[in-house]
Amino acid sequence: MKTILTVFFFIIGGIVYAQSKRHLISITASNNGQINDVLNDFYLGGTYGPEADTYGYKRKAYKLNFVYEFLTKSNYSFYSSLGFGMIKNTYNISNMNGANAINSQGLYNLCIGSKYNFSFDKFEVSTGIELPFYYIGNYNESVKWDNEEQSQILTYNITIDDGFSIGLNSITSIKFYPMKNFFITSSLTFGLMHFDLGDNLYYKDNIVNTDDPSLNSEYEYRIEKSFSSTMITKPELHFGIGININ
Repeated sequence: MKTILTVFFFIIGGIVYAQSKRHLISITASNNGQINDVLNDFYLGGTYGPEADTYGYKRKAYKLNFVYEFLTKSNYSFYSSLGFGMIKNTYNISNMNGANAINSQGLYNLCIGSKYNFSFDKFEVSTGIELPFYYIGNYNESVKWDNEEQSQILTYNITIDDGFSIGLNSITSIKFYPMKNFFITSSLTFGLMHFDLGDNLYYKDNIVNTDDPSLNSEYEYRIEKSFSSTMITKPELHFGIGININ
C-alpha cells in the first residue's frame, strides 16, 4: 500500500505540480455505505448477526479517510485518499445463558480520482470520477459460554478469509470555507463495484469440563465459503474538515 501511494504521488504530482493552484489536505469520516450491506450478508450470514437470537447487540463501525487534493489553474482537481475502517460487534446469545460473543473485521481503502470544480463565493462544488479499491480483512468471531448447569466452559471461533473490492465511482463534493484556508467538506460517492470475498470458513470449538477434565474435547472443520459479484452499490457519505496548505 505504501509503495502504491509513493508511485502515485511521484508520477501524478510531478506532472502537474507546476500548474497547481492549490494543495488541500483533509480528513473525513464515512459510513461504509458502498460495502456495508455486502459484508453483512456474506460474513454475518450463518453466524450470530443482529437478526439472530441475540440481545445486548452493540455495533461499532467507522471509516476514516486521509485525502490529498490539488487544484489546477484550469479548475480540474486530482486527488488520492487512504482510508482505514473497523467493524466490531459485541452481543449475548439468548439460548445460551451467560454466553458472550464478539466479531470484528478491518478494512483498508485506496482511491484515486479527478473532479471539475465550480466556485461560488465561500462554496466550492465539484464532480468527477474515482477508482476505489478496498482490501477487506479476515472476519473473526468468538463466543465464550460458561454453562454452569453442565459444568462446562465452551469457546468457539470462526474465521472467514479476507477479500477485496474494486470499481468505478461517481463523486460529488461540496466544500464550505468559513475561513480562507479552512474548509468543511461533504462528499457522496456511488458506482459499480466488483466484490471477491472469502475462500474458506474455519471453525474450532473447545469444551472444558470443570468437574471432570477427562471429558474435555476439541472439534474443528473447514468449509468453502466465497462470494464474487459485480453490482451497483448504495451511496457512501463522507463528512470532514480540511486545510488549504498553499
